[in-house]
Order: sequence, then C-alpha cells, then structure tokens
Amino acid sequence: MKIGFVGLGTMGLPAARNIQALGFDLVVYDLRREVAESLLANGAVWADSPREVIENVDVVVSMVFGPVQIDQVVRGAGGFFEADITGKYWIDLTTSSPFMMRKLADEFVARGGFPIDAPVTGSVDSSIRGDMILFVGGQDAHIEKTRPVLEAMGVIRKVGRYGNGYVAKLVNNQLWKIHAAAIGEAMVAAKVAGLEPEVW
Repeated sequence: MKIGFVGLGTMGLPAARNIQALGFDLVVYDLRREVAESLLANGAVWADSPREVIENVDVVVSMVFGPVQIDQVVRGAGGFFEADITGKYWIDLTTSSPFMMRKLADEFVARGGFPIDAPVTGSVDSSIRGDMILFVGGQDAHIEKTRPVLEAMGVIRKVGRYGNGYVAKLVNNQLWKIHAAAIGEAMVAAKVAGLEPEVW
C-alpha cells in the first residue's frame, strides 16, 4: 500500500514517521513544507495539495486542527473531492463534528471511496511511541484492510459505524474536563480547610 498523510502537526508528524518506519511509501502535505523535511529526507514524496496526495496513494490519513480545516481538505480548492477517489481509503484522525463528518463520509462513499474515522486520545509522547488510542469507526472490512496503518499509529478501539469515533472522542474529552474540574475544586477545598497540597 502507498500511504498519504495530510497535516503534519505536533501529533501528525510523529504518526507519519511511525507509518514510514514500517516501510510504507509515503506522500505528504502540510501548509508548511518545512515541517516535512525529516520525512522527505527518508524518502517521502511531497505533494502540493490534498488532491495531489489522494491521487497518488491507496490510503490517505488526515490530522488537522478541526472541522473547518478538514472540510477544506476534503471539499475545498485542491481538496480530495477534486480527484477521482474511487477505491481510496480515508482515515481521519481529526477531532471534529460527528454530524458534519458523517455528511462528508456519505459524499466520500458516493464518490467511490471508503471512509474511516479514528480520532485519537493521548499525548505527544504517545504519538511518538505509536501507542495513541484510536477510536475507530467504519466498516469492519475497511478497518481490516487498513489495520497495518492504524496499528502503526496506535491501539485500535473499534466503536461501531462511521462517526462513532468522533462521538467517543468528544465524550472522552468531556469526561477528562469534568474530572480535571473536580480535582481542582477538591484541592481548593482542601487548602481552604488547612490541608496543604504537598502532603497529599
């Protein structure tokens, strides 16, 4: 398989490196070419747009900032939908809107492609190590076809149909924020009552 990667940010770049380390041919794109230099030095090919990436690979992975950016990658000028995507697999790691992404997935399928959502949880270190948790939604056959790519980036947690990955990631974020707020409130209450945090 030839793999594409769109979005070489703080976590995307290590994920792309882990894919490349398995020996996959890699085609990459980011708004800033300089962030791709380490990948290019190891044999990756630069593309000038997301369209050029997906035209030249079997599987494309995207990891960008959020809903606005992923919509631009797919539907915008120079985006995926300007190419023939028949038979192409698209794995999206972006934290995004389940409703918007299900619409994009429907359009992707209508054009002959196979979408998989796999938003991640973890730290930059887990991205570097390749053990991020991936909340993976999509058809089993598509997940199995792309399993080597998914497992290069992290640990698969299958959550059902396409879009469920985004839901799982948002629920995960919600729980994390609730717990963080509760810890903060508990520490303030303890300090007010005379218990210094250092003794916990």
